[in-house]
Amino acid sequence: MTHRLTHSIGSVRQDLVVGLRVLRRNPAVSVSAVAVLGLTIGLSMALVSLLDRLLVRPLPVDCADRFFQLVRPGARGGVPQESFRASAITPLRAAVEPLGTILVVGYPGDELVSYGGAAFQPEPVRLQSLDVRALEVLGVRPVMGRGFQSGDSAPGAEPVAILSYDYWQRRFGGAPDALGKLFGRRGRQVRIIGILPGRFPELDLGHSPDAWLPAAQAQGGRMLVVLRPGAGPLQMEASLRPAWEDYLQKEPLPPGQQRDARQPAMSLRALDASKGLRSGLRSQFATPLTTVTLAAILLLLIGCSNSGLLLVALHDGRREEMAIRMALGASRRRLVRQVVVETTALSAASCLLGAILAPIASSVLLGLASDPDRPIRLAWQWDWRFALVAIAFCSFVTALSAALPALRLPGENTGASSRGLSPFFRLPHTGFPSGALFVAGQACLAVVLLVGGGLLQTTRSNLERLDPGFDQQRLSIAELQWEREGNREYTNSVYRTLLAQVAGLPEVARVSLSGWSYFGGNSRRASILPESPSGAVTGDLSEFLSISPGFFTTMGVRLLGGRDFSDADTQTSPLVAILNESAARLYFGNGSALGHRFSIFDPKQKLEIVGVVEDTRLNGLREAAPPMIYLPFFQSEFRGTSDMPASLEIRALPGRRLPLPELSRVIQCSAPGLAVRRLRPQRELVERSLLRERLLSVVSVTLGLFALLLTGLGLSGTVAHAVASRQREFGIRLALGATAGRLIGAGLRQAILPVCFGILPGSFLALILARLLKSMLFGIAPSDPFVQAGAALLLLLVSAAAALVPLTGTMRIDPATSLRQE
Repeated sequence: MTHRLTHSIGSVRQDLVVGLRVLRRNPAVSVSAVAVLGLTIGLSMALVSLLDRLLVRPLPVDCADRFFQLVRPGARGGVPQESFRASAITPLRAAVEPLGTILVVGYPGDELVSYGGAAFQPEPVRLQSLDVRALEVLGVRPVMGRGFQSGDSAPGAEPVAILSYDYWQRRFGGAPDALGKLFGRRGRQVRIIGILPGRFPELDLGHSPDAWLPAAQAQGGRMLVVLRPGAGPLQMEASLRPAWEDYLQKEPLPPGQQRDARQPAMSLRALDASKGLRSGLRSQFATPLTTVTLAAILLLLIGCSNSGLLLVALHDGRREEMAIRMALGASRRRLVRQVVVETTALSAASCLLGAILAPIASSVLLGLASDPDRPIRLAWQWDWRFALVAIAFCSFVTALSAALPALRLPGENTGASSRGLSPFFRLPHTGFPSGALFVAGQACLAVVLLVGGGLLQTTRSNLERLDPGFDQQRLSIAELQWEREGNREYTNSVYRTLLAQVAGLPEVARVSLSGWSYFGGNSRRASILPESPSGAVTGDLSEFLSISPGFFTTMGVRLLGGRDFSDADTQTSPLVAILNESAARLYFGNGSALGHRFSIFDPKQKLEIVGVVEDTRLNGLREAAPPMIYLPFFQSEFRGTSDMPASLEIRALPGRRLPLPELSRVIQCSAPGLAVRRLRPQRELVERSLLRERLLSVVSVTLGLFALLLTGLGLSGTVAHAVASRQREFGIRLALGATAGRLIGAGLRQAILPVCFGILPGSFLALILARLLKSMLFGIAPSDPFVQAGAALLLLLVSAAAALVPLTGTMRIDPATSLRQE
């Protein structure tokens, strides 16, 4: 037994040495195969790894299977609500205590903070509030300093923060003296007390904060429940139900709302949070990433068959060697093992290259899917899961790539000499070489990828051409932030002065102020109660946006009726509002909305509708224009958020560019503690609403073009091999009177025929699979005939060009030489 094992190992080692020597003698074939497979493997592994992070991998803690997030169903079957007030969390925390622990987790948000000095010198930092007990429950200890303590969340306690390991390295270079440093946030100094380890559980997938703050005792947020061993989610829901229902009965309702309107929210649900809290990133990119991952695996199949064809060319050049080895007694099994060893060496090299390229491809993919101002943070992790994926890909590639060369080996009973061996097998009853099946398979998969890429690229183009309802030309948005916002009267005075100063810049045509900009990702919704509604009022929510006079002129939104806001609309003047078309139609039907009055929260406060404007899209081009109610910025309580209290809309004069440094200086000099959070073109904001479409289109088109290239290369290599193997035959036919053009035409027909055979099932398969993309398409049907026909035509043209290149070699064949050899 030991002797047999030693002999087998020695034989495999000998085969490996021979195989490496053969591959070294044919560098063109070897490098081509490794490059093709390495690129396709790298992209496939990157996509599989990202999918693993999104959908499969649990949080790196021992008790992740006992993590649950509490949500309440949305009204009328809408999106579940996950944020709770502090007054609701307190009784629920007491009710669940026998079964587990409730941790309050805030939302990660980008803010401007200032390190050192009295001047406000802002730099962006992503912050998130966290329950003071979270580190202890999660079993995480800081690598430096201390964690949160119960007193850190008490009223009047010194503001403290714990830094993430990555931010500590980026901002402070890993210096130990980062502990104890202060940074300014919202007018208060926050002390750094600790540094968390690098593998801290990522509760919000892709949005890891730079620093954590202790959640205040009176702060609401999301509820993460860590159950004790033996407790289950259904048991927890049952124990919470009485406390939740009691809270709903005692909580005061907004004016004008009836108690029975709250009944849809009477139940709480526990959602699995073993992979983290509910994530918009997961819901937004799970389906697209799954789609492109399947496409990448199809491309990998093409790459494997292409590699197989290249290896066929390599082994056909060794026909005489194989025949001599069989004549000397080598078995077919030994020759097959030789092919498998050589292929395994190529596959291992390809997988090594793919493993090197996978993190790079992952970074590129995340860059395509990320807003540069709010990057998705999914750090590449080398772990055993990645190793398993690499081994799986290597085995998969080896099996597919070795199949064709192994089948091409001569049979065991052959006694043929090297001269008698057929240069290539033909399929029964056809004139096609056996490689034609692989060419047809490549064409089939290439059509699927080309159709998918065409549909998704057309969707992106359709959305980019869509009119958002306002003019984006020469329009820039400056998002403002206060170090510490003062009272309303003071900030209004600063804003008025700022508008006048910016309007005085020679490059500025118009300027306005709003709570936030279109496509800025913000939203504030509420329902209104008209005095005399004439439309189908169903309690639907409308979007609210506070704007200054001149906003519609600056944005290029047409006023359809009534008047714009004016400087006379202040806190002491009658309350007014402007509706867009959708809101006017929703609440007042086809009648005029002008002059009507409505209330929002307080029925005693009536707002008069003084104007109606055109519809505009708010945060997405796919979404229809929502009902919007505009309020005067200097009169309304609906301003911006605490993180971003206002935005400036600035339209430049034709042919002029905004002086960004001068604009930032004007804003910062207008008031102490006021800074520019971000300054960017409005068009860029609109384009960033298409991040998912950009990812899908770029990746799918790249995969389609790569599949087209591989199919062309595979066909070209197959035809070149056939031409080289049949030079004697072609020479004799030329000597007997055949023309080179006739031979090229016949060869072209023979080369294109398997491509056509592949296009037919490929088009049918693409038609079926395109229906899976229906939810991702816009303005185009999955069965669009122009895309289907265009993909087939493009593949035919490229295949014809690829086949013509080696076929033209028949023109250089000398008939006399062929006759002498014969």
